[in-house]
Amino acid sequence: MSLRKVAILAALGAGAASAPSAAQDSSAAMAAVASGVRHYQRLEYDSASLYLRRALAGVSGDSVTVAGRTQALTYLGASELFRGRRDSAFAAFRRLVVQNPRARPDPLVFPPEVTTIYDFAREATKVVAAEMPRDTSIRLGTDRYRAMLHASSLHQIIVSLEREDGFTVRTLYAGPISDTMQVFWTGEDTTFLANDSGRLVFTVTSLSNAGRQVRVMRLPLDLVLGPQDTLPTPPRLPDSLFLPEHETGAGFRSLIRGAGVGVAVAVLPKLVSSGTSPSGSRYVVAGGLSLAGFIGFLKHRPGKRIPDNIVANQELRAGWAAQVQMTTQENAIRVLQKRLDIHVGPPEIIGGTQ
Repeated sequence: MSLRKVAILAALGAGAASAPSAAQDSSAAMAAVASGVRHYQRLEYDSASLYLRRALAGVSGDSVTVAGRTQALTYLGASELFRGRRDSAFAAFRRLVVQNPRARPDPLVFPPEVTTIYDFAREATKVVAAEMPRDTSIRLGTDRYRAMLHASSLHQIIVSLEREDGFTVRTLYAGPISDTMQVFWTGEDTTFLANDSGRLVFTVTSLSNAGRQVRVMRLPLDLVLGPQDTLPTPPRLPDSLFLPEHETGAGFRSLIRGAGVGVAVAVLPKLVSSGTSPSGSRYVVAGGLSLAGFIGFLKHRPGKRIPDNIVANQELRAGWAAQVQMTTQENAIRVLQKRLDIHVGPPEIIGGTQ
């Protein structure tokens, strides 16, 4: 084998050995976080700081989850404080605030001196985190796109929509934010879109107490305009839902049944016992039963309308017709509307403490 091939194989082997998989990297980083926490709990602050810094450095930038970074930075700040490195603790807590403005050291776990220096770091750090749907659609002129903003501490912000070249299309909010607030966009600033697609940038600028720009968060919004989806027309009601509106054969059955029972009452004694003649009362009973059958026939004669069923069916048809009318009106509105599909890209941070 030539020296050139040997050199290539050696380089490939070294590269493979020095590039662990993302899963291995994440597992090792999270194990380092757990080790740092255990050393902190044993009051071994030097070792805790070493493990936690190793976890936060990692081999790749994504080796520790957001929750893992929050835990690591919290324990790192506390460890540095008890090592007598107040400035390092302050810096660690500032990193924590930048990563997660809503994070707070648990006062049941950390003593007041830790939470106090964290509060100082939070007050000195002016950042905002945005929480918004990654992929969604809104109806122009009807719906609103919502962004939830979480601030580290009280400061002034400017929330705007910009073109990629930095030109401000619309200012959504300008004023103070202390904790959490919502901003909305109706999507009306889309007339510039060429071929019904384009990009705007959702921008949050944090200002210092002196009004100086200290941090800018930019989130790209990829936009696509399309026709609004229409609603399907309600299907016709099946016949099985409707009640019969006219009598059918019930009257004939009543007449036949009454006549049959009447005849049986009249002739049965004679058939059972020869020489026995029906009494007058039996004829009266037989006649009454036959008359009842005739009355039942008149009441349920074929073709007679059933008012209650007719009213129930009319209400059923009216309800279906109202649904059809509402759907038609809604679809007429939707045909005139546009749907705006919004996809949010990864954030870009300018300035601030990382």
